[in-house]
Amino acid sequence: MLVYSRKKNESIIIGDNILVTVVEVRGDKVRLGIELPKEIPIHRKEIYDAIRNMSASEPAPAAMPPVASQSHYSAPLPDQVDRFASALQSRLEVTVRREQVAQAMRDARVELVESQAPSPSR
Repeated sequence: MLVYSRKKNESIIIGDNILVTVVEVRGDKVRLGIELPKEIPIHRKEIYDAIRNMSASEPAPAAMPPVASQSHYSAPLPDQVDRFASALQSRLEVTVRREQVAQAMRDARVELVESQAPSPSR
């Protein structure tokens, strides 16, 4: 483990895209500000451990019955998956990866309807 000493308003950079700044020091508590790309999940250690324990204890999903025809099903568009993942993340206040959402939507055969916005003429 690396240990750095930083004072209030001082920062460290991890890689090229993660900035950790000491925002406040009060008694034995330190408040950190962390700037990182949205696609990188971040959790407190106890939450991360709980998520890992929960996913390890989850039973395997039951096999879905065969479907006669899937021709009516079209996969959701990537921007729809991103918007849905973002909405879940803000509502549940946990990190939700787009891959998790996309897989869950495929498993449930959820079809999102493309908006009927007029296309620009060329």
